[in-house]
Amino acid sequence: KYLQNYLNWFYIREKFKHESMTTEKMALASIQNAHAIKQYRCNNFSYNVLMTTQM
Repeated sequence: KYLQNYLNWFYIREKFKHESMTTEKMALASIQNAHAIKQYRCNNFSYNVLMTTQM
């Protein structure tokens, strides 16, 4: 269920691993996607749809 979120987090963490201003750069990266909060809120719904179609 949360695999995509983990992969996204891992990608961001690796991308900024050697940066000196990690917090600021991560904040900027997180606000670049205007639909991020909508995608986050739809995770449970998407998971439920996936599970009902698999049964």
